[in-house]
Amino acid sequence: MGLVWRARELALHREVALKEVRPPDPGLAEYDPEAARALRARVLQEARALARDVATYIARALGHQPADIAWKQAPSSEREALLERGEVDFVVATYAITTERARKVDFASPYLEAHQDVLMRANDASIRAPADLNGRELCTVTGSATALNVRTKFAPQAQLHERDAISRCLTDLADGAVDAVASDDFILAGYAAQEPNTFKLGGFELTDERYGIGVPKSSPLKDGIQRALDKMVADGSWNRAVRKNLPLLRTDAPPP
Repeated sequence: MGLVWRARELALHREVALKEVRPPDPGLAEYDPEAARALRARVLQEARALARDVATYIARALGHQPADIAWKQAPSSEREALLERGEVDFVVATYAITTERARKVDFASPYLEAHQDVLMRANDASIRAPADLNGRELCTVTGSATALNVRTKFAPQAQLHERDAISRCLTDLADGAVDAVASDDFILAGYAAQEPNTFKLGGFELTDERYGIGVPKSSPLKDGIQRALDKMVADGSWNRAVRKNLPLLRTDAPPP
């Protein structure tokens, strides 16, 4: 489930949906319950805040005010369907631009580029490059493409373990049951920052995840959204939003 911000778009008199995805369980529940709650709140707040800042900037550029924006919960799997059915005008989320999705919806240029990466134990000096994962135990959330990409492209002999939540992978990593956890860097960076004596981020930037703004096919809003994003980058608003909302990233995210 995620949240969809909705606003009245003045020109089309329809609702604008600004979608954010609730992050995977970012807890260390079995390892440190208090840290789990604090980190969950912080990661969720940061993910929402960046989407909110981007959405608000676009909303202003399209001619309406932040006060016009409301939100509701919606399943992450419904993003394309919401756009295809015309129930919303655009979607802002950790919405990776893929060939398959582009067959169903159009995208404005990415507003954020993340990377697939791995988390390892802080005292493990044996994993210095992706190839060092060969023969090692690698954990990921069931259904995630990250570990499969690692095994396919970088470490074909890595042993893959799937869990129903990233917190399970973190517990296994802390206990020594696995050697690394694979996910997006902006998620893993939070755990490394919260528990620097326990975890560290590989910093390998294995693949690029370009998060765009989805619109229905041939939507007249696409050009306006694109102009708003271009202006947001040019006037420095995008960089300020990322620095404010994603402080856990080890390096600055490049502008889209």
